[in-house]
This record gives sequence, C-alpha cells and structure tokens, in this order.
Amino acid sequence: MIRSNPCHDISAIRTLIEQSLEEARTDNASFDAQWCLMKCHSREAFEEIKALCYSDDVLKRSTGIGLLAQYGRVIHRGSSVKKDSAFPDEKLAIMLDIFQRETEYDVLESLGYALGHLESPDVIEPLIILSSHVHEDIRFAATMGFYLKEDDRVIQTLLRLMHDTDSDVRDWATFALGVRGKDLDTPEVREALFQNINDPDEDTRYEALSGLALRRDRRIIPILLEELTDGTVDIDTIPGSEFCEMLEDLKDEVEDVRLQGILEEWEQVKAEQDKKPINFDASPTQRAKQARELNKGEGDPRYYTGLVRNSNTPDIGWCTVVKEEFIFGGDVDVNVAWQRQIITIDYDYHISIYPITNAQFEPFLIDYMNPHWWEGLDWQPNALPPTLPEPFNEPNYPRVLVSWSEAVAYTRWLSEVIEFEVRLPTEYEWEKAARGTDGFVFPYGNEFNLNGGNVLETEIGYTAAVGLFPEGESPYGVQDMSGNVWEWCITQWRLDLTQPENNSVVGDVRRCLRGGSWDFDQRFARATYRNWNEQFVRNLAYGFRIVTLYNI
Repeated sequence: MIRSNPCHDISAIRTLIEQSLEEARTDNASFDAQWCLMKCHSREAFEEIKALCYSDDVLKRSTGIGLLAQYGRVIHRGSSVKKDSAFPDEKLAIMLDIFQRETEYDVLESLGYALGHLESPDVIEPLIILSSHVHEDIRFAATMGFYLKEDDRVIQTLLRLMHDTDSDVRDWATFALGVRGKDLDTPEVREALFQNINDPDEDTRYEALSGLALRRDRRIIPILLEELTDGTVDIDTIPGSEFCEMLEDLKDEVEDVRLQGILEEWEQVKAEQDKKPINFDASPTQRAKQARELNKGEGDPRYYTGLVRNSNTPDIGWCTVVKEEFIFGGDVDVNVAWQRQIITIDYDYHISIYPITNAQFEPFLIDYMNPHWWEGLDWQPNALPPTLPEPFNEPNYPRVLVSWSEAVAYTRWLSEVIEFEVRLPTEYEWEKAARGTDGFVFPYGNEFNLNGGNVLETEIGYTAAVGLFPEGESPYGVQDMSGNVWEWCITQWRLDLTQPENNSVVGDVRRCLRGGSWDFDQRFARATYRNWNEQFVRNLAYGFRIVTLYNI
C-alpha cells in the first residue's frame, strides 16, 4: 500500500485507482487507497478521478463520484479546515451534469452521498429529487446528504422523509431534525418528532425521543418512566443509559417521584462507572506509579486519555474559555518581568483538558509522512520520529520528543479525522486558559502547591500520566498547565510584547513554549513564564495541547 500522497505521479495515482476499485468491488471497509486519493490536491489526480466519473462501467462511475466528492476537502496550510477546497466549482459542475444524465441505481446512490459533501446551495434541488426516488437506497443517500444543511427546503423535505416507507430513511431523517435541538424548535418539528415516538422501528423511535428531550418536551416523561420502570430497558445498559441522559436534560421539568428515583439511581451508576482508578490522596510519586499501572491490561479507563472506544480517533476532552478580558504578564518573580497588559480575546474557544497523549498521537504516525500535513512548514520529515524511551512511551503520558512542526502537522491530521478545525493555542489563549481573569501566579492560585503539577519538586523524575494533579486545575478546568511538559504555542517568539502576536505558521522562526515541565523547578511552571525554541527541536520535556473555535 502506498502510504504517502502521490499527487503528481500518474503511475502511482492509477495504481491507487485500481486499488480503490478493488476495495469497492470486494466491499473492503478499510478504503486505504481511496483515503490516500481523497487527500490529494493535484490537477493530475483530479483529472484521473474525473475520467472515472464518465466511465461506461457502473462500478467505476460510482467509485469515481465518491472519490470526487471528498477530493481535497481540507486545506492544510495554516491548519485551516475548509470543505470543497480543491476544484469546488468543477466538482459541482461534474456532479450536476451526471445528475442530469444518470439512470443507474448504484451511481445515483453514490451521487446522493456525494452531493451531501458539497456546500453549494445548488445541490439542494437534486437532493430533493433523489429523496423521492423509488429506490430506498437512493432516498437514504439523499437523506444523509441533507444533514446539517441550512435551508427551509431541506427542513420540509426531512419532515416528509420522517414518514418514509423505509425505516433507515425515517431513522436518519428523524435524527437529522432531532439532533438540532433548540436551534430548530418549531411546533411543526415537535409534532413530527412526537408522531415518530410510536414508530415500529426502534432506532427511529429513539431518535424521536432524543429530539424531544433536547427540546425539553414534557410529553415524553411518562414514556421514559414506563421504559425504565417496567423492565423494558435497564438503566446501566444502552438505550437505558441514553434515556437517563435525556432525563438529566429534563430534570428541572421532572416532578414524578419515580422519575426522581430513576435519576438518583442513574447518578449512582455513573458514580460507579467513574470511580477514580487513582488515589489522589497519595503522594505524587505514588500516583505516578498507579497511573502507569493503568496501562496494563485494557488500558487507562479514564476519559480523554486515549482513543474513542473501538476506533483510532483520539478522545479529546474540552474546556470552554469564554470571551472576556484577562491579565497577561506582570509577574515580577519570573526571570523577566514581562509587561502587565489587559488583553481581550473577543471570542469563546475550547482548549483540550490535557496535553495530547502518546495513545492519541500514535494513529497519526500511520500517515505521518503524508506531505499535506507539512505544507508550508519550513521543516519537513524524512523519516518517522524516534521511538520514545521508557517510561516516556506509556500510552497515558503526554507525547514528548515532538517538535513544533510535528505538533502543527498533527493538528492538521486531527482536523480531518474529527472534521472540525483544531490547532495549537496562541500564547494569549494559552495564558488565559491557564490563569483565568484574576491573574493567578499558577493555574490554581498564587501560592505554589506540591500537588499542583509535575515539577522538579515532586520528585517523579520524568513525565507522568495526564490528569494526576486535579488540584492544579485552572479556573476553566484545564489540567496539567503547570509542569509535566513544556507546551508549544503556535505564536512566533517576540521579546517586545507591545507588538501584536504573529501566529502565522510560515517562517523559520522561534516558537513559544509555556507551562514548565517535569525537569524544571516550580519557578518555570508559573502561568506567565515564557520560553522558546527553534521549531524543529525535539525534547523529552516538550509536548502540546490543542484548541478549537468550533462550537462543540
């Protein structure tokens, strides 16, 4: 299998196309070759895929349309994620042309999914037409294509599809409207959801109940009560746990004593599930040993330390930092008394609760050499990164020996995997998340606390698993911002803080590091301490965390 992206090599492109057709022919769910092709941005690959779309062979046309839909969907330069980034007008024209002439069911089904990937309003009418097709698979593809499209015609079509003869179509249409919650809360939508709570298809019925719960509709309370008290479902199973989560959203509306009892039982179940596997009353060194033991067997059970279950997708926990002014700098006890400034970040953002762990970094290494992750960066890899020594390689430990360029490349990769933009924090974003609006010296207050982070004084002697120092939590709930690893910021280093931040990824310049680390004493773990290094440098004390402006 070709792992790098052979965008300009016609021979390699054609090999990948043949492999893609074989994947489609054998229903190979890995889609490795198709995945490689979709990440190309070159004219050469585009033209080869376009030729597939106009082939006389049905399988080739169907596969070509699928490849074309997601071809070059992400712009990686500057870690900016945008859909339809490669040849969007040509892609749209090709698909609309095929729509006008195509009659084969398999190709029309592929077209339904493909049109959904395009953002142009011109795809709405073709999707509406496909949603009325006699073949249920084509209707289902069109229904999926409507997901999150903002158009009154889409809403009306989904309301119709909620009563389709095919259960999969009903299920997805009900989900597509239900999941929008209070953002789409009209009497018409509520009534359509309420009708579907009696649907014979269990999945459709559940999506209807979920949509009404998000809208805090009291009419579903008796239904959930019956489900959870007559033995239909157990609280500690799915869908029992999902129903309880709905009830949590409705808890201010719940008056029935039995429902209150169910919620109390659910709280006990959650408490049992979330039992801390680490004794936080123990010393830092003892905690570190306990956390290392968690990597044995099935791994660390805590949230946000590894991957989403049964997948290679990093499980990232987020803390919200709200739009408000904060104090930047001004700590006279750091090595240089950086000027005290009042800074306003005029947007809300979300920052990862922990630094990226080894477990979360590992899937990136599969596609590490893909040149698109490195576009516009001054440093380019010629081999995989070095293997981490013990104990720095433990899955729940922060990833180290990672350069600034590698951290940026990772954010580009992750943005595509989770389908919204993530990046390194700016220096302002990092410091605000660390000290809040009161200008704390440390993330947790103004006095050093041995239980506030992994620094030289804790005597652990190397990095430790993330999340071992809850007493070090910042005002926004962010952990591990004091010690453990220095964290890369996207910002270019500058001495004169009266100059605005330069957050461009272009340029062979030094980059900011913040937070201190396991091999530096507590003075360097103060929230205002500023450090820097060249963007190609790797170090056993350097890691990173990420931010997003996406509305999570």
